[in-house]
Amino acid sequence: MSRFYGYEKSIAGTLREMGYDICYLDYFGPVKYSHANAILGNTISKTLFERRIIRKLKKLPLEKFDYLLVIRGTTLTEAHLDYIASRNPDMTKILYQWDAISQYDYLPIVSKFDRVFTFEKNDAKRYGFIHLPLFCDIKSPPDSGRNENIDLLLIGTYQEGRYREALRLYKLSEKYNLIFKCRIYIPFTTFLRQLTRGHFVSLNICKFTSIGRKALTELYVRSRVFVDVIPPSQKGLSMRSIECYGMNKKLITSNYEAFKDYELLDDMEVYPLDIEDEKLKEICRSTPSEYRHKSSFSLAYFLKRLLD
Repeated sequence: MSRFYGYEKSIAGTLREMGYDICYLDYFGPVKYSHANAILGNTISKTLFERRIIRKLKKLPLEKFDYLLVIRGTTLTEAHLDYIASRNPDMTKILYQWDAISQYDYLPIVSKFDRVFTFEKNDAKRYGFIHLPLFCDIKSPPDSGRNENIDLLLIGTYQEGRYREALRLYKLSEKYNLIFKCRIYIPFTTFLRQLTRGHFVSLNICKFTSIGRKALTELYVRSRVFVDVIPPSQKGLSMRSIECYGMNKKLITSNYEAFKDYELLDDMEVYPLDIEDEKLKEICRSTPSEYRHKSSFSLAYFLKRLLD
């Protein structure tokens, strides 16, 4: 499982609460794959991480497990999955992807799994996968409305489109007297690459460290409206979108059209990224009604769908 904002810990904890004995394995070590790739090159870094995963797998009592649950599985290869199958051919192997194939091509390994789930509806239709939206495991405190002192919140990893939108919102926030909070994680190697291309990235907006789970939750609770900017080729609902619904917040998103395909989200206050500038203040100041289907996006429900 890849690490992403601490969700891997929530998934492991919820599985234990559901009665599963689990062993959590990720591919990280002292050095992240992206950093090794930037320094050593793709071929060398890929080989090193593949060997690391094999060493970890050899230490596990694979014969005792009923399920293999892989979430994203970057650097997981057919050789790894063949090794697991050789140790336990009866294990049910499940893959979940929170990336579109256009962003991360995982097709070479899908034949090794019994069930393949994806958050991307278009990929599910095209390849016969099972469509399953992401989840929200954060609950707003009963009095969270009293603490909402951030009008607009944008959180994410660096992408050029996301960075441009942050710059635009800073200007609009000053114009309309709104409080805009932005935290974009940019790997140092990406920062250097942008510099070599003549693109200066403001470190007032971007940071070299990703935000921790506790700090992220605090920002969520304090915010009235989430801003979600995703790659144009992605049509699945992002984690930010689902968390926005689960916490009863408003959403401004570049993926507005995708919401028309989700009946359970028909009561959500969601707006397109290109909404008229003058409406921003109105959106930030009004309070949304209570969303009705939050339980359908709980982490426990998500995991039951994967394992049932």
